[in-house]
Amino acid sequence: MMACGSRGWTHMALLGAVLALALPAAATGAAPRNLFLVGGQFSANGDSAYLGSLIPLAGSRLGQGWFVRPWLQYTTYRYVGGPGLVKAHVPGAAFGFGYGWSGAGWSRALSIAPGWQNTHLSPNDPGARNRGGRAFVLVQAEFSRAFTPRLAGELIANYSIGPRQYWSRARLGYAFTPRFSFGPAAGYQGGPDYHIWRAGLFSGWRLTRHLRLDTGAGYLKSSGVSGVGYVSLSLSMGY
Repeated sequence: MMACGSRGWTHMALLGAVLALALPAAATGAAPRNLFLVGGQFSANGDSAYLGSLIPLAGSRLGQGWFVRPWLQYTTYRYVGGPGLVKAHVPGAAFGFGYGWSGAGWSRALSIAPGWQNTHLSPNDPGARNRGGRAFVLVQAEFSRAFTPRLAGELIANYSIGPRQYWSRARLGYAFTPRFSFGPAAGYQGGPDYHIWRAGLFSGWRLTRHLRLDTGAGYLKSSGVSGVGYVSLSLSMGY
């Protein structure tokens, strides 16, 4: 059975409010120059939420050329440590820059983002590798490809130098209509103190010309902790 903590439902409500505000703004206008991104994943074993923007630099455009990416994130996870079951709360921020390439049916991007995170553990775990404030450098690679006019795949993976944390996601979507796609999704994430893998299904909805909503649900397993269901929600809006 799917389960979300009270924090998860609060995050979902906030994302719903952002969506309601964004719909009118994304319904009209010329081709967007920038991209606004907000989303999250929620489960009984931990949540994650992010808010950011992709801003091409002068002479570049979305998917082609140099860009900067300011980013805020908040992550929680659970693992079995010295004192038993430990809950971690990790707010963080980063400011990245990178380069994107795109062509007929494909796109790639590489970026690097210096940042800061603060890991709070409850109860305190003296043996944890990641505790308190810590600087990091996040290296990320993104790739997407349309195999046919209706079938497309994407892969995103990153590694955080310093905390030695990693995150990845792979999806394969089939476009049943120009506005709706559906398919499997899987991912693996973790660090020195925990490891999480997940598998499920996602659906993509093009709500307006410049607004896309992705939803997902599936199964999530944390090392040392029983598996649970998860739900996800993300919004991308050109502006």
